[in-house]
Amino acid sequence: MAFASAIIQDLTYTEKQYGLKVHITYTNDGTAGSEVVSVSRESTGKWNITVKIESGVSTATQIKTAVDANVDAAWLVDVTVNGTGSNVQFSCVNAILSGGVVATKGSKSFGSVLLAISDDADADANDIRFKLVAGGTAGSEAVTVSTNDISVEIEDGVSTWTQIKDALDNDVDAAALIDISSDGSAMDQPAHVASAPDFINLTGAFDATAASVEVQDLTITSVSIDTTGNGKTLTYNTGATAESEVVTVDEDGNIEVQIENGVSTATNIKDALDAETDFTDLYTCTISGTAGTAQVTVNDEATSGAS
Repeated sequence: MAFASAIIQDLTYTEKQYGLKVHITYTNDGTAGSEVVSVSRESTGKWNITVKIESGVSTATQIKTAVDANVDAAWLVDVTVNGTGSNVQFSCVNAILSGGVVATKGSKSFGSVLLAISDDADADANDIRFKLVAGGTAGSEAVTVSTNDISVEIEDGVSTWTQIKDALDNDVDAAALIDISSDGSAMDQPAHVASAPDFINLTGAFDATAASVEVQDLTITSVSIDTTGNGKTLTYNTGATAESEVVTVDEDGNIEVQIENGVSTATNIKDALDAETDFTDLYTCTISGTAGTAQVTVNDEATSGAS
């Protein structure tokens, strides 16, 4: 005699009574350590337990704790750790792509009146440095550039910020590294070496990165190296046969893959994704885990095996 159960990654859900028809779904809209559990019942008698997790962050133990703490869920199922409690668990319902960043230029203000902005938008711009040196003559400020270091020799307390800007704008090497702008209101004020006596780095520059999500043994990455892919989702559903997985990409760029739950491998799913032009126009798929590992939906996963 045995109750129906379902093994989902590192947890086993076992019904506490016969015939409950419990289905478990993990969705990726929760926070690790604060997983949210909800329970509903359909007219057919089917019970649904939905757990909002932080996919790839929530651990098996955290999910078990959340389910155990929900009175309705605890009435329906016992949850035991069949694997490793500290292992992170994954959702395949609306697993969200994230991490896309637009390339950003570096910048720095000097004396509150002169703004240097890097020509290139990437993290290397943070290596550009600027300083003022005494010993020059107002109106004949001398610019020296060594790799990413820019020095301007000024007449301390006499050279104006306008004269410094003109010197930088007229130096080919400096102009290749930075653009100079100003607020215009105080450019005729005298500049002092004390504003930048030592090299000061430009800051705030970032490399562009593409949005991505890792689900079980696959990583999906946006083709656009910017924020375009942020918020797009990947969902695995049942309904297909291994090696004949069905891929759908909606008009918003959200991806759904019908798989044979627990049978379709990472390679099977990757092959199906790579064969769909609606997918490859927007994303790439790489195997970040083990190619032959069977993947699971964790979407409407049913308990079974009662006797």
